Amino acid sequence: MKYIELIEKLQKQEKDRIIMSKCGAFFVALGKDAIMLNKLLGLKLTCQKEKLCKVGIPLQSILKYIDELENLGYSFSIYDYSKEKKEITLEYNFDGKPNHIIANCLDCSKCNGYNPWKNEDQRNIYKILTERQKKDGKGTTVDTKV
Repeated sequence: MKYIELIEKLQKQEKDRIIMSKCGAFFVALGKDAIMLNKLLGLKLTCQKEKLCKVGIPLQSILKYIDELENLGYSFSIYDYSKEKKEITLEYNFDGKPNHIIANCLDCSKCNGYNPWKNEDQRNIYKILTERQKKDGKGTTVDTKV
């Protein structure tokens, strides 16, 4: 099962908890949990993919944010993700208030982390620049051969 599928399964099973998982050098929250952490702790949202927000907390900062969540009294679970085994293991639970945010994502076009060209073929940079120029009026596109 893919990482995102594992997280979505956990979110359905534990819908009143904020789900975070250690993935590499970060603890990650996705979707409604990322939005909740953004609202509660001011963590920066980025787009994992269109219509799916992500928050990443560096390993060296996680204790600070765990303390803040516990002080605010929200229920959360922390998992460890093994990329090699493609499995996730529960490591820590905190029982408190439920997470009642039901939105799966923000309106991506209003999200500071949204990049509409992120999923484009990056080799077609000229197409991206032309579209951006039409939208934002920045830069000038030219079609001149030398």
